[in-house]
Amino acid sequence: MDKESFKQELLSVKRDGIKELYSYLDDNGFFIQRASTKYHDSHEGGLADHSMNVLDNFRFLLVKSNEDLDEDSVIICSLLHDVCKMNLYNGDKMIFSEFNKGHGKYSVDIISQYITLTTDEKRIITYHMGAWYIGVKSFHYPITELNEAWCNDRRGLLFHVADDTASKGIIFSDE
Repeated sequence: MDKESFKQELLSVKRDGIKELYSYLDDNGFFIQRASTKYHDSHEGGLADHSMNVLDNFRFLLVKSNEDLDEDSVIICSLLHDVCKMNLYNGDKMIFSEFNKGHGKYSVDIISQYITLTTDEKRIITYHMGAWYIGVKSFHYPITELNEAWCNDRRGLLFHVADDTASKGIIFSDE
C-alpha cells in the first residue's frame, strides 16, 4: 500500500476538516486494516489498497461515460466509502456495532464528523453496495430507494461498478 499516494490524494481535497479526518484515519489503523475477512483485499493494508483502486476505476468510468463530478467528490467517495470498516474486524469475525445500518450509511456518519458532505457524496456512498444489500435483513434498504438514487444520478451506479470491479481485482485502464 502506498500510504503517501493516498495521503496526497485525500489532502488535495479543499474542504474544512480534511486534515483532521486524515489524522483520524492514520491514528485509528485505516492503513493497516483489511477490506474484508476473506473476500477482497483481505491483507494488511487492503482497505487503503481497495480505496485507491476504486478511485482509479471511478475516474476511468466517469470519463468513459461522459459524466461530471467535482474532483473533490470523486476523491472523497472513493477513498472514504468504506471508512467504517476501519475497526470492523477482529481476526476473522466482524464486529457489528453500528454497522447494522449498512456500511454506506455508517461511513457517511463517520465522515460527517470531520467534513461536510454534499448531497451527491452522501447518496453515492450510502448506496454504493447496490443490490448486494437488498433483502439482507441487517443491511436492508428498499429497492425503491436504490432505484430512485440511481435513476436520478447515474454516477452512483458508476461508483457501484467501480467499487464492485475493484473488489474483484479488475482495475480499468486506457493502456
